[in-house]
Amino acid sequence: MVASIDAKQHKAGLLTFCARHRLPLRFFSADQIARAPHTATSRHAAKHVHVSGVCEPCALLAGSAQALIAPKMIDGDVTVAIAAAHGPFSSGT
Repeated sequence: MVASIDAKQHKAGLLTFCARHRLPLRFFSADQIARAPHTATSRHAAKHVHVSGVCEPCALLAGSAQALIAPKMIDGDVTVAIAAAHGPFSSGT
């Protein structure tokens, strides 16, 4: 599953990547993200979407996880964090 903030729900690159790789995609609100645990902070996220981080809390929320397998990593314009899913998940918000 891929997860991000709902402000990115219309990003063509994200939608295309998930469709191409048949990955479920889930979006979380800024309020949900603000309440989720995370360690990395992002000035970019704070400035543009008003949360202190996106990828780590979204990974934890999507997987109903308490810990990350891989913390925030940045490669070009892509930022990811990885968490193991604990229990079934749905692609709905």
